[in-house]
Amino acid sequence: MANVYKNTELKKALEALRENENQETITNMARILRDTDVLAPAKWDKKPDKDENGQLVFEPDTQIQLLLLQDDKGRYYFPMFTDYEELSSWNQDESVHTLVLSFDQFMPFVEMAKDQVEGIVLDPFSINVPIDVEFLEGIQKTKKTVIKPTRIKKGEKLQVREPVKKVEALIQALYQEAQELPSIQSMYLKERIEGEEVHWLCIVDMDPQDPKLFQRLGEACKGKTDHKAIEFMFSTQQVAQQIMADSTPIYIKG
Repeated sequence: MANVYKNTELKKALEALRENENQETITNMARILRDTDVLAPAKWDKKPDKDENGQLVFEPDTQIQLLLLQDDKGRYYFPMFTDYEELSSWNQDESVHTLVLSFDQFMPFVEMAKDQVEGIVLDPFSINVPIDVEFLEGIQKTKKTVIKPTRIKKGEKLQVREPVKKVEALIQALYQEAQELPSIQSMYLKERIEGEEVHWLCIVDMDPQDPKLFQRLGEACKGKTDHKAIEFMFSTQQVAQQIMADSTPIYIKG
């Protein structure tokens, strides 16, 4: 069954990136790469067994090596593929096998070889999207950053204000993500003041409520927050209702 593997979601994201490379298509590709799997050509020195689910089980001391691909400028990349049809474009000998690897599984290979390898290249014989080590490490950091919804105790007050600087890039990033998420009905953006600190507060009217989507919204805002933190709050909280009553939304579902 392994030879029917397809990562259609990633393939479509790569095609969209090639068609129109912008912050939205780059961010979407990075998110999907982080959360899905790829096919990686590899060699190993000990034949693995298979478990009851057909998954390969390696002995602890097995030496596994991901294969490299050299571009026309002499730079080396780990080739990764979205399906076996893409992989078949690369004619290799019978000693080459294939692993289905998650982002967390292939990144240690990248980290160990980053002095000799530029990064990875996705579907190199068709769409051909190279991704350097620095960008991959940036994606890795987003996995370690968990954005949680703000929870306010009953009766607690927040000091907020309208943004004092132009924040068109931040608003546009939130707006574009909201358009792609049917559960979001509206969003509001404020600055929250806590003592001498100021950060962004985004109130999200969402049905059903899904805190995991806050992570996606937070990633879309990277580089557009004027170096300030951003927190998210569900619109159902009482304090959020009070803020929304005197505010204009930055997004309303059409």
